[in-house]
Parts: sequence; C-alpha cells; structure tokens
Amino acid sequence: KANLAEGLFQRRWDIVADHFGVASGTQRKWSELPGALSAFLIQLVTVLVVIIGIFQISAGMMTSGAMIAVIMLTGRAMVPVSTAISTIGKVYQLLPQFNGLASILGSMAERQVSDPAIGQREIAGLIAARGLTHRFDEGAEPALIDLTFSIKPGEKVALIGRSGSGKSTALALLAGMIEPQSGSLTIDGHAISQYASAQLRRSIVLCSQDAALFEGTLWENILLGLPEPAPELAERAIRCAGLDAFVARTAQGYMRKVGPRGSALSGGQKQAVLLARALIRDPQVLLLDEPTASLDITSEQNVIAGLREATIGKTLIVATHRFAVLDLVDRVIWLEDGKLVADRPKHEVLAMLARQTPQPARAA
Repeated sequence: KANLAEGLFQRRWDIVADHFGVASGTQRKWSELPGALSAFLIQLVTVLVVIIGIFQISAGMMTSGAMIAVIMLTGRAMVPVSTAISTIGKVYQLLPQFNGLASILGSMAERQVSDPAIGQREIAGLIAARGLTHRFDEGAEPALIDLTFSIKPGEKVALIGRSGSGKSTALALLAGMIEPQSGSLTIDGHAISQYASAQLRRSIVLCSQDAALFEGTLWENILLGLPEPAPELAERAIRCAGLDAFVARTAQGYMRKVGPRGSALSGGQKQAVLLARALIRDPQVLLLDEPTASLDITSEQNVIAGLREATIGKTLIVATHRFAVLDLVDRVIWLEDGKLVADRPKHEVLAMLARQTPQPARAA
C-alpha cells in the first residue's frame, strides 16, 4: 500500500485464481472419470447380458430364472473390475506425488556419522581453505573464485567487501551448509566432509541474514529444541545479544509471542533473538553475517561489547559492512567479486580503504 501497488498484486491474484479454478476443474474431471467409466462398464455389461438372455430365452435355451441368476452373478463379477479401474485411476493421480517424493529421497543425505578418527574430538577451530570455488547455478558467475586462507583457533576475523562479493557464501561453506564445488576446506586438519553434520554444527554455529523466526514465544525461538541450558550460559547469551533490556520492558517476558516469522518484533529485536540463539549454543566457532545491520548506534555498541565478552577464547568470523564491528577483530579478509583482495591485519586493511576513499576537494 505504501507504494500504491494494490492493483499489481490484485491482477496477480486474479491470474492465480483463474489458473487455480481451471486446474481444479481439470482435477475434478480426471478424478471422477474412473468412477464414471466403472459405472458405464457395469451398466453396459448388464444390458448386454439382458439382451443375450432374451435371445436365449426366445430360442428355448434358457429360462427366466437362469437369466436372473446370470445377471446377479455378472454384477458380482464386475465388482473386482470396478475396484481395479478405481485403483488404476488413483495410482495415475498419485504419480506426480511419487515423483516429487522420489526426487527428495534421491537427493544426497547429510553425513550422519563422523570418521572414527575424529568422532570423539572436540573441534578446536583451525580452519583452512585452499582454492575454494563455488557457483549456485550452472552458467552463472561464481560466487567465490580460488579463495585461500587459514584461521587459527581463537582468532577474530572480519570478512568485508561490497554486496555480492561472496561473504555470505564463504560463511555458509565454513558452516557446512553448502559444499564447495572445487578446492578443499578443512577443520582441525580434516576435510569438512569427514564430519557428521550434527558434530559440525554443535561446534560451528552460523547466524545468517536470512535466518527465520517461527511462530511461538521468544524463549522457544532462542532454544529451537535445545535442552534447557545452564542459567549462567542463558543469562550471558541473552545479555550479550542485547535482548535483556527489551525483555525487561515486556509484561510477558520470554513468553511473548513473536508472531509468524517474527512479525510482532522490530528488525533490531529479531536480530537480537537470532544472535541470542547462536550464543546460547556456546560454539567454539561463531560465524556472524551482518550481526548489527538492523541496530541503532547505542544498541550496536552494546552488542559489540557483548560479543567481545562471549567470544573470549572462541573463533569469531564476522561478515560486515559496519566499521564499528571491526573493533572485535584483529584481522580482515577483503573480498571483491568472489576473489581475495587482501588478507592482512586490521590496521593495514583500514589504511588501504582510506587510500581508496575519495577526498573532498579543497576550497581555493
């Protein structure tokens, strides 16, 4: 409504409704066809039996009682035929669903068991990428091209670059959400594919831009099925995410409903809930994608201070456009068009950015 777009979406709705009506009529026609065909076949056979019986009675080869018996037996004999026609029709209607299910079952399953050598180990957070290349669609421009870097346990690193430079893709690869199409990615010296998905995600948590909130309470959205954590851990995660001040102002507290996809919360409140969800899992490696994009300056400073506390001794990799977030890191990886531009200490990269920033013209 803010853009006077009601007419556009009403036209789209009309088109969808028309297609739905036509599809529903076609579906009814085909769903009713087996029943109609079965009834027609039974009636046709019955009529033929009666006609033949009349000629047989006229010829003296059959009595009226025999014809009645034949008609009754014919009706019973047609029951399996009717059932078979109905079953064939249902199978035909279910074929698209079976094909869709087959495509799901045919997709590659996530690994359920880690290799024996690493199954009992805790992930320390040593990450190494060699020649990572990834593209989402065949023929599309690659999101990452020959990306190579290494991150030590406990290191704080920022990924910077323009929108579309590959920062979010790099984080998704590090979290094991997608697989690289070429190159290698190792965690603690082992290929990421050797880890079971559950083991990997217990120690490496991604808080992405497109993470979703679900219908329910704040507390349910923070835990998402996680067992009740220790009170100290829960208190620290909520405080470091900047969610405690918001909850303190609400009468329902953590039992407040967030609405479908978090529609009852503001952008900053949604981001705080998502950040609390990541911190309460206490991961060894924390991956953040624009964690303060929806926050005001004061809230951003509070969250930065909270993240500094929550990531002591942890590996932190944060993709950001906000210079304030760089206070958390000591090293910056600069990406442009999926390629590595620089991987240096923070002060060197900031100096490079300062040299690229156009200077205002001086007055004569």
